[in-house]
Amino acid sequence: MFAGNGDTETVREIGRVLKDGGAAVILPLYMHKQLLSAMSPNYYGKGNGDPDAIECIRKDCWSWIPFSRFYDVSALKRRIIEPANESGLMPIVYSILNGCVEKDAFVYLKFILYLKKIK
Repeated sequence: MFAGNGDTETVREIGRVLKDGGAAVILPLYMHKQLLSAMSPNYYGKGNGDPDAIECIRKDCWSWIPFSRFYDVSALKRRIIEPANESGLMPIVYSILNGCVEKDAFVYLKFILYLKKIK
């Protein structure tokens, strides 16, 4: 769920520890038209979200989700793509065609982030 700067810090750490040619995969990667901070109802409005995101309640999850981020293109570039490039990683985002994977009301696999350490 990469609260705070956990997403950017994780990408930088992946770049630090991977050997040349090594790879890491993060999935699911949640994307949306707008940057969203989604959380359980009992965490809503308590400052857990990103300051520049729209905060929304996840009614489809249990009460223990303090934060989950749905990236828009701009936030993905700023928080993931640029730090990956700076860390010697080649980021690739894969999109899964509708109907190719099973989805439920809570977790869905629509996007995958692949990070490869380049020489």
